[in-house]
Amino acid sequence: MESIKNISLRKESLGITGFLFISVLMPVIYHMVGMKGAVFLPIFLGVIAATYFLTLPSVIAIALLSPVINHILTGMPPVSPYPVMQQIIFEGVVIGTTAHLIKGRVNTFMRATIPILTGRLSVLLLLMVFPSLSLSFISEALIAGIPGMSLNLTASIMIYVWIKERQ
Repeated sequence: MESIKNISLRKESLGITGFLFISVLMPVIYHMVGMKGAVFLPIFLGVIAATYFLTLPSVIAIALLSPVINHILTGMPPVSPYPVMQQIIFEGVVIGTTAHLIKGRVNTFMRATIPILTGRLSVLLLLMVFPSLSLSFISEALIAGIPGMSLNLTASIMIYVWIKERQ
């Protein structure tokens, strides 16, 4: 008989694979149909949705791996002249960490909203680390990503409800 720990580990591994697949596939689809990743932020959907179901280390793994896999497969997100991939990794880790810190303290809507806003604003900290970034570059990225924040908020809640109804 299989132990509960093995079943739990298998469930977590399947979750990582599924949500990582979403974070890798969505940017490819968006770029194929001519939609800008910087506007719609499709790479974050798997990270945000994963926060409802997976442990923090698993969510961080998705946040770390999805931009790297996307870069290897498509060359996007770029790493220079602006460190966009690094920015996306940082933002994804902040989104995942924030979601886990507020878990059980807020409703489902705020559980997606607060991490998305925190993640987006956290990139301001990168101004201190990457001299190639400027406040205007970050500001433009934040403003351009407003539609993506709304889309990710809606889609992640829809994924949450869809999965919860099937459990």
